[in-house]
Amino acid sequence: MFSSLNRFFSKAPERVEGIPVGLVAAGLLAGIILTALFLALGTVTRFEQIKSRWLSFSHQAEEKGVWISQIRGHFGYGGMIHNFKNYVLRRDEIYIQSLGEEFKLLYEPIDAYIASNPSSEEIKALIAVRRTIKRYEMKIPIIRKATQESWTAERLDQAVKVNDAAALQGLNTLETIWWEERENKISELVNALSSGEQLTRYAFIGLFVLIIFAALLIGLMHFLIRRISASASQLSKELSARKKAQEAEKKLSRAVEQSPTTIAITDMQGKIEYVNRKFCELTGYEKQELIGRTPNILKSGYTSQEAYKLIWQRIGNGQEWRGIFKNLKKDGSFYWASTAILPLKDEQGHITNFIGIGEDITEKKAAQQHIVKAQKMEAVGLLAGGIAHDFNNILMVILGNVQIALLEADEAANSEELQHIEIATRRAQSLVKQLLTFARRQPASPRSLHLGQQIDEILILLRSSIANTITLGFERKCALGECTIMADPTQIHQILMNLSRNAAEAIGGKAGSIMFELSRLTLDEPHGLNELSAKAQGIVKLSVIDTGPGIPDHIVERIFDPFYSTKPIGKGTGLGLSVVRSLVEDMQGRIEVETNPQGGTIMSLYFPLIEAKDQIETQDTTLKGGHEQILLVDDEEEVLFVMRRLLTRLGYRVVAFTSSQSALADFAMDPHRYNLLLTDLVMPDLGGEDLIKAVRAIRPDLPIILSTAYMQDSKEFSQIENFSILQKPVDVSALAMVLRERLD
Repeated sequence: MFSSLNRFFSKAPERVEGIPVGLVAAGLLAGIILTALFLALGTVTRFEQIKSRWLSFSHQAEEKGVWISQIRGHFGYGGMIHNFKNYVLRRDEIYIQSLGEEFKLLYEPIDAYIASNPSSEEIKALIAVRRTIKRYEMKIPIIRKATQESWTAERLDQAVKVNDAAALQGLNTLETIWWEERENKISELVNALSSGEQLTRYAFIGLFVLIIFAALLIGLMHFLIRRISASASQLSKELSARKKAQEAEKKLSRAVEQSPTTIAITDMQGKIEYVNRKFCELTGYEKQELIGRTPNILKSGYTSQEAYKLIWQRIGNGQEWRGIFKNLKKDGSFYWASTAILPLKDEQGHITNFIGIGEDITEKKAAQQHIVKAQKMEAVGLLAGGIAHDFNNILMVILGNVQIALLEADEAANSEELQHIEIATRRAQSLVKQLLTFARRQPASPRSLHLGQQIDEILILLRSSIANTITLGFERKCALGECTIMADPTQIHQILMNLSRNAAEAIGGKAGSIMFELSRLTLDEPHGLNELSAKAQGIVKLSVIDTGPGIPDHIVERIFDPFYSTKPIGKGTGLGLSVVRSLVEDMQGRIEVETNPQGGTIMSLYFPLIEAKDQIETQDTTLKGGHEQILLVDDEEEVLFVMRRLLTRLGYRVVAFTSSQSALADFAMDPHRYNLLLTDLVMPDLGGEDLIKAVRAIRPDLPIILSTAYMQDSKEFSQIENFSILQKPVDVSALAMVLRERLD
């Protein structure tokens, strides 16, 4: 090519109007080269500016986007406000730790944002968010004070209420500014690209014109070809970037479709335009069944119409709404969904659609309800343990004095009234045991028990405590020794009294009857207790049949739930049937409910049959006393007085102390003058357990009886020999029997 140029120049005239041709050619060549260099440098500079602006915009936009996302994430649902509300509701210290972390995680992005030299409008929005967070932080001492002073929920709610509007507006302002800056930067990049394109076009035109006028420098076309190749490469990169953007859009579409949360998009009238796969799986509807319809098909009636109006009002104003729905599936079942509804806006800020994002929290809701129920159970347990000691001591004083009065009374007119007081006291004692049993704080003492004897005793108590219009009956379909089970007599008493009282209350003031029916089933007879039958020699069936109004079908499944009661406020605790089922299951038994064909309800109890003893136990009503000397210790003066009178009434000689320390000192002076130690368990200074150890260290063979108003577990005393436990309130016959067992 250069040889052709040489031939061309060699044939050309040496001068053009007095100017050497070589000089003209050199000038043209130099001009083309300089022009090309200038245009190339300008293009490179332009692209460097574009690159610099893009890097600056990308870095700043990414940082601000992350900060805004962190602030909104730790501020709203699931973050600071969520933990704050949980702390207000539950007042659990664990939420203080969560709040401390949330405050720290909120202050860090806010401080970083402020340090990035933002605009005054952004600083103003950040300060509004910070002030709202600070207000929440300043409410924590108020909650602590409210917890200590037991404020009401309304008072506490008013005291800690914080207006989030400024913070939410601030977050919206930050997001708006971030989006506006992003759009402006993109516009600048587009303009810069357009300007570079024009510059390149003019460069090509100029070079082309210069090449036409400088045909001798045709070799410079090689540079033009390279520039064209560079443009083609740039175009190829742009096409590749566009393809990547399309791939990213497809990935986003797949992520939405495969999201574990439900996603639905509606128009401004609430008609569904799109739902993802999870939405269809959870609701049971197909996509074609949902498109064009409104979410009203999911309404279960749990949320009021007023609440829906407030939701529409909020999202219509451009604000998001978060809450929980109880929705109806296509098959009629329900599910709980934690839902966020957000308005979708175009570039001008106009709302075009609404998007709803939901999370299935049905299992989480059930777990929370289980926790609440467990907390109620624990609260009842703590309450029962707390009142059992003092209340049983009070009952001990009442029952002891009544029994002393009954022992000293002959056939006087007031003996019937005393018996009624004794029955009422035993009912109060039964109520305490019922609470302790329900809370699993009352140890059971199962033994071989003839169930018919227990029913006979219950009938005596019932006759004096229910209306005369109710007839009581007992149909025994097995001999006394043929229906023997392994059970705690006190627990059987609780079961039968609960069922009987429920039946009596169901009948009310009308005429009716309560019938006990006791029978024995063989293993061949159908009774639906296969697991029980595999371990038992037979089945004992006890039915309590009443002629009341019966139990409606829709509440049969709930009657055994704790705290569930259909009785008016003040008439029931909701614990009776729950305790009954718990006790029956502890005895390896089962309870069933059915409707009486003649009207009323049949409660059937099934127990494993055990081998009966050769001799039927009979209750010995004779009080056996003695003349031994007893050391009596109890820190309650009233209880000490009653116990001393009962023991004296039985013929014993008694030395009584309210101080366990004084009793131990007296015993140490002459250990062998006492035949038995009868002591309380819970006492100040020196408790009953320590007193027993100290006494046994002095005299190991001394018989001991421990009388206690409440003891959760007696296993720790199992290594002590010649030792008995009496549960207060103590019955005089039980006291007399245990004394003779230990002394004889």
